[in-house]
Order: sequence, then structure tokens, then C-alpha cells
Amino acid sequence: MEEHKKKVLVLIGVILIIIALVAIILGIIFKDEGNKKLPTEPNVGEDVISKDIEELKDERLFFALQNSINSYYNMLANKNTKDLLDILDEDYKKEKQINSSNIYNVINSDYETVSYVAKSIYYNPNSSISYYFINGYLTNVTMMEDDYQYYKSVNFLIVVDNKTNYLVIKPLDNSLNIESFAKNYNIKDKNITSKSLLSSYTISEKNKLTVYITEFLDLLVYDNERAYLMLDDNTKKKYNGKEDFDNQIIEIYNSLSSLIFSYSIKEVNDEKVYSIIDNKQNKITIYEKNIMNYKIGY
Repeated sequence: MEEHKKKVLVLIGVILIIIALVAIILGIIFKDEGNKKLPTEPNVGEDVISKDIEELKDERLFFALQNSINSYYNMLANKNTKDLLDILDEDYKKEKQINSSNIYNVINSDYETVSYVAKSIYYNPNSSISYYFINGYLTNVTMMEDDYQYYKSVNFLIVVDNKTNYLVIKPLDNSLNIESFAKNYNIKDKNITSKSLLSSYTISEKNKLTVYITEFLDLLVYDNERAYLMLDDNTKKKYNGKEDFDNQIIEIYNSLSSLIFSYSIKEVNDEKVYSIIDNKQNKITIYEKNIMNYKIGY
């Protein structure tokens, strides 16, 4: 048993190094053309404020919003006060009485290698001002201490002026149900004076699948309950419940690869079904309901 614990600790140490490298790789994958404008809601010729709410299904926009939140955390980690004060929502700054002297007392900035992963986004489509209600999770790797922090649910509101592509960010209560909050939010016209631009980011289908498999492998360490819930029904049957799955985490992690040898795709009952062969010749199936909302089988 003691030997098993040692193996787990060694594995976690190795994974933390890998995660830092993956964060860099994903930055390259997502990056397109720097500050090129991203057309969020085209053909909005006049001020129209829509209050209808639906789930975001635009991959390009989804990952661009996720990247904006990661940029915000990088500003915090680097204590870039000027850019932080620019990107933060004016109402939020007034509510929290934030200024250049107290900002780091109000907002936690104790981050090193930080990564935010968006899981669901709701918004008001066909509007000159778009409100994006975002739920995801956060990891912060402290390499010097060989340690990490994991925050299971982290919520944000990003508001974008679709005529200029400028945005502001507002941290939300992390205990909120983001869908219910979005549907009950008082959406109104908003004057955005920020100069923070929603940049264009693209991701190929193959790289998206790499992100999905990488996320599952990372969650084996961060949140094995979440990883277990991501399994499809047939894969769950391989284990005698959650405890048996937990006991095999090291074997699962070592057996799968996020590098993809080949893949194919088909549509089944409004889902995208990806049949993947990884670089270790494993057969992996991903059932995608929406962006970052999927089940995995192997």
C-alpha cells in the first residue's frame, strides 16, 4: 500500500510537469493572428438588445472567450494593474470599490501557471451587446512547490460590444447555477470603454479532440469524480463502481495517449461521434453533445 502511494506521488509530480507543457502547447494551438478581430455577432447594423438566452455552440467564439479569461488570469499572475483595471467591468469595480491601490487585496492574484477551462457558456444571440455567462474550472500549478490548486466551479460574465469587439470581464459568485443566472439576469445596453479586444482564435477538429483527451487525463488527477462521470455507459461497465475506477487511475493514465494517430466522425442523434485511434493504438470514442460537453469511451 505504501509503495502504491509513492507511485501515485511520483506520477502526480510527472503529470504536473506535463500539464505545464500542455498549457504552452494549447496556447500555440489556439493562437491565430494575435489581435485580429473576431466577428461575434455579424450583421448587427443597429443597437438591438436581445434578452433571449441560449447555449453557445460556436467553437471559435467559445475558445476565444476562454482565452480572454486566461489572459485575465495572466494579468493577475503578472500583476499587470493597468490592463486589469481596463478589462474589469466598471459596475464591478464600483461595487467592490476597486482601484490601483487595493485591487490585489480584493482579487486573488496568487497564481503561477494558471489555466481556466470553460465548460458551458450561455449568451443572448443577435444582439449589439452580447452577454456571455461562463462556467468552468481553474487549475494553478506551483512548480517550485510541486503542488497545485484546483477550483471545481468558477463563473464569469463577459460583455462584448459587437461593433468594436471590445470586452469587459466580471467575476461571478462561483456557487451560481450559470444557466439559471443567465436566464434571470437583467440584460441592458452597456457602454464599454475598455480597450481589451476579443481576439480571434481557431482550433482544428483534431486539436479539439487532443484537448478533450488531455482534459480527461488531467481530471484523473484533479477531479477523478468528474473524470468518472465523463465515461460512457459501456466504459463504466468495465469497473465495479467508482472505487474500482479510482484504484485503476494510474493504469488508465498510462494506457491512453492524447496524441491522435487517426480519427473519423459521424452524426448520431444530434451528437458528433468521434472514433479515434491514439498513438498507442487504443480505440477511443468521444460523444460530443456540445463544445466541451462530451462522454468518452475506451
